[in-house]
Amino acid sequence: MPTRDVSPNKGLEKIISGKVQRGEQQYQVKLTALRAAIDVGDASGLVRGDAIAQIRKELSSRLASARAAPSRFSKNLFFVKTPAKPRPES
Repeated sequence: MPTRDVSPNKGLEKIISGKVQRGEQQYQVKLTALRAAIDVGDASGLVRGDAIAQIRKELSSRLASARAAPSRFSKNLFFVKTPAKPRPES
């Protein structure tokens, strides 16, 4: 796609600048929420160690199995089993 140099007038420049700033603010809010959710997940204790490494290992194992026998594993290839939530003590 060719690039074009454009010189917007002051009114358009103000609109563009405002949209860029709002986009950056929204990105920061989403990033903060994502980091908070990751911290909550890490603190939950459901997964020990490196959760991402465990997921990658599980998915690569399933992918290898699916390649070996596609008809048997293709439907549930990316179904991830999650541990049962602990029941509250009464």
